[in-house]
Amino acid sequence: MSRLSNLLPLAFAGTALLSGFANAEAADNALYGAPLPDDAAFVRWLDAPEGSKRMAFGATFGPATQDDTAYAAVSAAHVSGAVAGGYYSIINGQTVVEPARADATKVHLILLNADDSPARIMVADKDMQVIGDTAPGAAASRAVNPISVALAVVDATSGAELGRFDVTLRRNQNITFLVHNGQVDMIQNGFGAVLKTN
Repeated sequence: MSRLSNLLPLAFAGTALLSGFANAEAADNALYGAPLPDDAAFVRWLDAPEGSKRMAFGATFGPATQDDTAYAAVSAAHVSGAVAGGYYSIINGQTVVEPARADATKVHLILLNADDSPARIMVADKDMQVIGDTAPGAAASRAVNPISVALAVVDATSGAELGRFDVTLRRNQNITFLVHNGQVDMIQNGFGAVLKTN
């Protein structure tokens, strides 16, 4: 038997093994989603109509979905203006840079103001400010300990209460208060798919 014929079974075994790894990786991606890029930036679309194209950082990411309030991971190296580890919200066609979340032991409250006048977050029925005046088109945050509290989002110019929320805050549970069109939506922060540019 020639040396080549001795190597053929090994070659077939190697091909089968590589195929098995590829199939296992495909199965993992289907089950768990694609792995995060090493330079992941996190972006969410808060007003993209479902089925519309998602734009960010000069790139197109494909049609919007129902879960676009969750952060999608994108490779910062493949887009212009994103920073690895950064958080971004797209609303009214604008990219809002969100504050960093450095302390994982805290709950991060984020105030995202997409309205025309400054807004703030107060402890409801108390003269206690949680997040100060946040300009239109900007975001601010505060890291707090896990607690249960009633919060009010207030128009900083008129003093009018835009919304009141009873929240129970648990560790690693971050919440965004989105001010838009004179109202407030509370969004539980979550993470979705890894996206690639089209």
